[in-house]
Amino acid sequence: MTKDCIEFLRYLHDDRRTRFALLLVGGDDAWSVLSREPMLRSRVYRRVALDPLTGPQVCELMGSFHPIYDGADRELLALIDDHVGHGNLRHWAAFTHTAADLCARAERDRIDEEIVHNTFAVHGGGVDVGGGKVTTTSATA
Repeated sequence: MTKDCIEFLRYLHDDRRTRFALLLVGGDDAWSVLSREPMLRSRVYRRVALDPLTGPQVCELMGSFHPIYDGADRELLALIDDHVGHGNLRHWAAFTHTAADLCARAERDRIDEEIVHNTFAVHGGGVDVGGGKVTTTSATA
């Protein structure tokens, strides 16, 4: 976000007619923007570093993250995390977007090995398992 966007959030947060928690999430670049602005920095209660999720945490979370993972095999989830997720929900979100699209195209409710490997292929680095290479022109895939 730009400085102006953050300043607008500060304005909304300070307005007496609003009551909402404001959580700013970002890397060190976000902190450098905030720390240059005393009016913004003074509102930061504390910085919290977030570590990637562990393998067991990923397996525990994914069933509620998206329906395509409900009841998924833990080894399959571990494979996804090892190849693309790395305990990072942003990576999981990108993978999930493509995997959910492939599940819908294949009329499947949840991921399986074929969907996972085709998703790897779409994201550049997987192998195609089964009936033909899957291609996409979506900028978000």
